Amino acid sequence: MESLTHEAVRQGKLSWVREVLRKCQDVKLKPYALIGFVRALAKAGEEEVARKEFEVVKKWVMRAKDEGERNTALTNLVEAIAPLDRFEEIDALLEAINDEEERKSALDLAVYKCKKPEVAEIFAQRFNNPYAWCLVGRRYVEAGQKEKALSAFRKALQLADRWSVTVVAIETIEAGFFEEGVKLLEGRRLDSFAFYYVFDVLVRFVDRKNFLKLLPQSRWNGELAYQACGWLAEFYPERAKELAQEILNA
Repeated sequence: MESLTHEAVRQGKLSWVREVLRKCQDVKLKPYALIGFVRALAKAGEEEVARKEFEVVKKWVMRAKDEGERNTALTNLVEAIAPLDRFEEIDALLEAINDEEERKSALDLAVYKCKKPEVAEIFAQRFNNPYAWCLVGRRYVEAGQKEKALSAFRKALQLADRWSVTVVAIETIEAGFFEEGVKLLEGRRLDSFAFYYVFDVLVRFVDRKNFLKLLPQSRWNGELAYQACGWLAEFYPERAKELAQEILNA
């Protein structure tokens, strides 16, 4: 049904959608159909209409007698309204969720779905999750605010454990902060896929200095070492044979 709703909204048939939803008698389906309408409006950029429909849907959802169903519907509503970056509305929904785990899920969606980095950051401060802060960092990079982006990645590092620090480092590198990300990876024995990805990013951005910092760590994996030889040939065609010999004989 939601795909039909999206198509109808795209064609501007809002009255038709409202009539279909009005006639819907399925008490379990209707809240999600209404939420789907809000989601479609938000996606189509119909912000004012989406906000009006949001108020209608919220009242309907809050009338749900089953607490579990109400919490789940509220989480779905957070996902639908978050792209509009309306902090007050999102915050009110989060407060209305009575289950701690469900609220965490909704908070995660709020960070992920908000488009403005400033709004996503407010919710990330409550979440205290390294992955959430990486997302905030990416949002700031997209907005061209490099200093705030780097600050977000540093916050992610503060929250990272021994496992998630690798993800934070790769996210930092991918965002263009090569030196900071590579520094986190130096001396770490990562799986070949992670190293391949990091090397590939550095090669694409022609960052020789940081590529060379990580190069010694390719020695423990034969396949990765061979691949590194190819990358070296791109960087230093005049010394390709010499450098490749050094890596393979190490």
